[in-house]
Amino acid sequence: MATKDGLLRLHSCVILLAIYLRLAHGCSMRFNSPFHKALLTGKTKHASWRSKPSFYAVSTEDRTINPDLERFMAKRMGAKTIEVRQATSP
Repeated sequence: MATKDGLLRLHSCVILLAIYLRLAHGCSMRFNSPFHKALLTGKTKHASWRSKPSFYAVSTEDRTINPDLERFMAKRMGAKTIEVRQATSP
């Protein structure tokens, strides 16, 4: 969600997922303060997903995205996968 000064705030679900990943897998993530939109639109020379671990939560009861497709995408990106028995991702 964008603020009046052009900063973005993350949805609470993203923050909860970050907390889970930190507690369960020791990942270090910080979403404590707003940040500028340029951080999401800027270009990099090296994609960090190539060298950092990835995680994917498959929603096994999802009716919008087939769980098999979610598993395929997670496998293709080399992500450590957890399965959650619910209709949508947290």
